[in-house]
Amino acid sequence: MGTDARFDPPACQFWSYEENPQLTVIVREMASEGGARAVVDHYAPVAETSPAEEPEGWSGGRGPVEGGAVYAVSKGATAVVVLTDQEQSVKAQIVAEETIRNLQL
Repeated sequence: MGTDARFDPPACQFWSYEENPQLTVIVREMASEGGARAVVDHYAPVAETSPAEEPEGWSGGRGPVEGGAVYAVSKGATAVVVLTDQEQSVKAQIVAEETIRNLQL
């Protein structure tokens, strides 16, 4: 696991045996709700992903992206993005929900 402490809360990457991260978790506190949506749209563009609406009150996108899958949601000025090297977004969703719960976002 690698942690990027330049951010608060820090971004986390989990590694396996491959050269690229197996999972990346990004949490961003932006200055506005629009800024948080822009983070989500960067990683999970509306035109290229399916809607994501879990946990309750959060919204964004999910689906396959180059190199794996993404689950990205925002609520207010907070964005949570989980990228995985796996093709399905269900595990990314579970990690995003746990991140939101554990950080009490």
